[in-house]
Amino acid sequence: MLVVMFGSTAILPPRTKRWAEAKVLADSINLKICKLYLYNNEHALALSHYNTHIRIFCDFSRGWGIGEETFEYWSWIARQYRVLAELLEQVTTPGFSNEKKVDHLTIILELYTKAYELFKKHAVVNPQNPTQSRLTLWIAYRIAQTYYDSAKYDMAIRSVVSIHGQSVTVHLTP
Repeated sequence: MLVVMFGSTAILPPRTKRWAEAKVLADSINLKICKLYLYNNEHALALSHYNTHIRIFCDFSRGWGIGEETFEYWSWIARQYRVLAELLEQVTTPGFSNEKKVDHLTIILELYTKAYELFKKHAVVNPQNPTQSRLTLWIAYRIAQTYYDSAKYDMAIRSVVSIHGQSVTVHLTP
């Protein structure tokens, strides 16, 4: 779609705000596709896609009157190669294949705990409408379940006991 838009100066007149935004979008998409290829160790495809993008936009630039004789053209080319170099540098660093691991269960526990505290704090005790207390108990159950899923069985038992406020017999089968 962007190729069609850039190919027609009637649809997307050069050097307009829309044109500049579309150009940034095309460059960003190109970079994301190259990054995806590099993530999958398809370096030849990444370079081929990158070169195709550069070639097509160089052709468009000549049609827009932004050819090799203009500063704008060389500025864009330099920026493209700098971004590619930064991407390749990122890929060749040792931490690339083992990006920072996110402990999702910890994040989930933090969010459930905050939700539990808010529900408990703002709970309206109404015997006719026990929905509020049920939601609080359900969140507490999810906290215990998350501890269980993360193999923190002692914390799962503690959270169940704190919900009931009494001694509870719990059977865990991992």
